[in-house]
Amino acid sequence: MAETPLISVAKFVFSHDNRLRRAMIALAMAGIFIDVWDLTSFSFTLASFRMAFHPGGLLLGFAVGSANIGAVVGALFGGLMTDRLGRRTMLIYNLLVFVVMAALQALSTSAVEFTAFRAVMGFGLGADVATGFTYIYEFISTAQRKEVYPLWAYAFSMTALLAVGLVLLLIHVAGYGPNTWRYPVAVGAAAALVVLIFRSRIPETPFWLARTGRYREADEVLRSIYGESPNISGSAERASGTLRPSIGAALSSGKRGVLIFSTSLNVIVGIISWGFSFYITYSLLELGLGGVTGSLYFDVPIYAAALAGGFLSSRLAFRYGTKHSATLPSFGIVASLFIALLASLGILPRVVFVPMSALTLFLEYLGPMSYNAIVNHAFGSRFRGTVNGFNYMVNKVVEALTGIAGGYVISYFHVSVDITIFLVLTLVFCIVAYTHSSNVERIDPVGLESD
Repeated sequence: MAETPLISVAKFVFSHDNRLRRAMIALAMAGIFIDVWDLTSFSFTLASFRMAFHPGGLLLGFAVGSANIGAVVGALFGGLMTDRLGRRTMLIYNLLVFVVMAALQALSTSAVEFTAFRAVMGFGLGADVATGFTYIYEFISTAQRKEVYPLWAYAFSMTALLAVGLVLLLIHVAGYGPNTWRYPVAVGAAAALVVLIFRSRIPETPFWLARTGRYREADEVLRSIYGESPNISGSAERASGTLRPSIGAALSSGKRGVLIFSTSLNVIVGIISWGFSFYITYSLLELGLGGVTGSLYFDVPIYAAALAGGFLSSRLAFRYGTKHSATLPSFGIVASLFIALLASLGILPRVVFVPMSALTLFLEYLGPMSYNAIVNHAFGSRFRGTVNGFNYMVNKVVEALTGIAGGYVISYFHVSVDITIFLVLTLVFCIVAYTHSSNVERIDPVGLESD
């Protein structure tokens, strides 16, 4: 393999621990925390939203799924633009869109207005999450990758716990009324604004700079972060300043099976995160398992179980490999959903729905949530933004469809119908994931940069 400047950068970054990684991870990955905050806080205040606007089942479904509809477009085009315009540029633009739209969303005067603002806000979120994963995987060593393996799981569970805590506090301080849903949305906008201010100071990744021929800048970034560099600043710089990636090119790179594997896990995450877990609080109400406050207290152990799953995920993956650590929990999800279905039908005591919900999220964060780590490990900087965008787009398509379907089904049918649909879909994609499983830990990350 020729020692090109890009290869030199890859060898250097993957062999040197980044002492600033925690701060950089916090800033780059803030998008996933904000995405989860929006998801969970709205799910905890869905009854408040219905009090305010009294939407029908279909409009409720679109209000819930509108952020994901916007995120579908944001993830796809955001991923492509991340590879073309740069990681830092997109991290700033993405969050700016979110801040403005979230503020307008909090001030909405109708369900239709709310849905429109939420869709545009979703565009910024979809692009930001894809960009954030791309950014951080180009600033950490191979040894440090295990630290970010469960990042999505941590973000989801910890943010959900913070959101349910805020909603419970609001209930105790001001009661639960038609405006309760506005406060968490406003908090998300304010937090994003703070992150945006700090993001303006982050550097571009040395991988993207080297890919586009800007070797002197890449060298300067490495020196500022690591205190040293592979000294590529003397290399002759290329005139090209952009990349023109595509999903077709990524698929032709010989990793089709890896992408099918990760996408199947991704679909499972979308089904469980929206089709099932978004409506857990509302399902508890429908099943008579406590009022608004009581159902929120049930959410605490449910999302604590998810946090435990995230904590264990990287440990199992690095011990047993991706194939088993991702697919076995996926089949476990099918079993736990089946027991939750029996509880929702009254065949088992309805309270069994609570531990089965906790087990479902524990298993989801233990296994399928690893899909982001898989694609970032298996694709180099030429495709990383594009593949992250494609992967997240798939997730958002599934979440949008299941969110809309869930709102409609719960409004007009029964919780058990909702669970049945998502149980069958999860089983199908468990089988697809297992038949396309690949052990991506053996891929050489430096060698990927020769693509």
